[in-house]
Amino acid sequence: MKIAICDDDRLLRERLGGAVQDYLRNCSVRLFSCGEELLKHMTEFDVVFLDIEMPGLNGMQTAEHIRKLNKEIRIIFLTSHAEFMQDAFRVRAFRYLNKPVKSDALYEALAEAQNEISEKEKIIIRQKGRIWELELNHILYLEAFGDGTYVYDIHQNVYSCSVQLKEWTRILSEKGFFQIHRTYLISLLYVQSIEKNQLKLMYSDIVFPIARRKISGFKSAYLQYVQEHAKII
Repeated sequence: MKIAICDDDRLLRERLGGAVQDYLRNCSVRLFSCGEELLKHMTEFDVVFLDIEMPGLNGMQTAEHIRKLNKEIRIIFLTSHAEFMQDAFRVRAFRYLNKPVKSDALYEALAEAQNEISEKEKIIIRQKGRIWELELNHILYLEAFGDGTYVYDIHQNVYSCSVQLKEWTRILSEKGFFQIHRTYLISLLYVQSIEKNQLKLMYSDIVFPIARRKISGFKSAYLQYVQEHAKII
């Protein structure tokens, strides 16, 4: 996930940037001190934290420009004054965080943004003139076969494609998937249980082997995934 933080308070944006990276370790964060500079890079981001009260273009004006350039970006406003909240709806703000930003409110906003983004991500599978478009969060696991791959979804559908598993691993490893074995790339979202060097996934009766050299890396990746996607209650 690519995140921008725009605030004229240097200390605040640096602290917020550090907190975001502590929570989402695989994200990229860029800091901006004004709306004018942020607008030069708007096509690069999934989420933007935007201070409402800034010199030059204020946050609301910046948000109006953002919406003309990018309809999908999640705008999270930062402010000390609740009277701006009504204007935030006009530019379809994703969240509204009061300053000073509390950790639980920040983490909840990040978790919701990440979940919404992952729900909309899709992959394209092409095979013999046919094309399938699959939502990423519907994919259960991928299995290597010969020079290609089988893709299994949570609805018990199986798709074959000529893309090799190592290429799928390169594409999906930062999107909640982990290659546990030379044959299997699994979705961390659907891990049901782990026992020694095996695991089970929801929607499947298969007991998947975890290669010995993969166990440590898998456990670290799964723990991080759970931490990043934990619900704030």
